[in-house]
Amino acid sequence: MNTQTFSESLTSAIHIAQQFAREFHNEKYSSAHLLRGLLHKDAGLHALLNALDKDISYMIEWAEIRMESVERVALVPEAPAGDTKIALILEEADNIRLKLGFDEINAL
Repeated sequence: MNTQTFSESLTSAIHIAQQFAREFHNEKYSSAHLLRGLLHKDAGLHALLNALDKDISYMIEWAEIRMESVERVALVPEAPAGDTKIALILEEADNIRLKLGFDEINAL
């Protein structure tokens, strides 16, 4: 995956997902970690969902419950990679980016 096509907000959300993986002692970050990263107030999606009057607390809780179920490891990488589902998610996001004619994959 070409990270040059990632917007600043998506890059930020991925870094936050990696931080959550480290916090939960997970070797890789999963879709739940990425969702939690996207919902972080610094990633931008939080503001959009709040404006749409969505239950962000429920989504955060849902993601955290799933993060807790990911296998824990003793030695956590400094920058955990995404699991196999993350690769599929980002590949599909890139396909959508191309179809819409966007220059980058955005977190919003």
